[in-house]
Amino acid sequence: ECSDDDQFKAKIANKDVNCGTVSTYENDVKELLCSRTAESNGKSQSISKFCPIACETNCGLTAARTAGAECSDDDQFKAKIANKDVNCGTVSTYENDVKELLCSRTAESNGKSQSISKFCPIACETNCGLTAARTAGAECSDDDQ
Repeated sequence: ECSDDDQFKAKIANKDVNCGTVSTYENDVKELLCSRTAESNGKSQSISKFCPIACETNCGLTAARTAGAECSDDDQFKAKIANKDVNCGTVSTYENDVKELLCSRTAESNGKSQSISKFCPIACETNCGLTAARTAGAECSDDDQ
């Protein structure tokens, strides 16, 4: 089972951090953060273990990843939907029903017009078409509990 731990909470550099906030950082900051060890609910481990979806570790799907599609959220993606600024980090924070609607919408960003799920495959949990690897092994999804 591969999902972000919705119980994970830690203080890093005097800021409250959880998997939702981790996903909003730019890639370089996110990489540093995800490699740090944190303590939460009696467990001490790297943040990437608490938040594999937010940290884009893809739940051990590296073989499928190196064998094919590059799968990552577009950190340049920004759009306005219903008068709200939206990026892949904010998409990942929505409940599944809202996220599904949002991910199916077409948006324009950086001269490209395509569905938000193409800009944000990790946040939208489309996993870049890695369904073969998925059904063959690890399940990779956010825990919506």
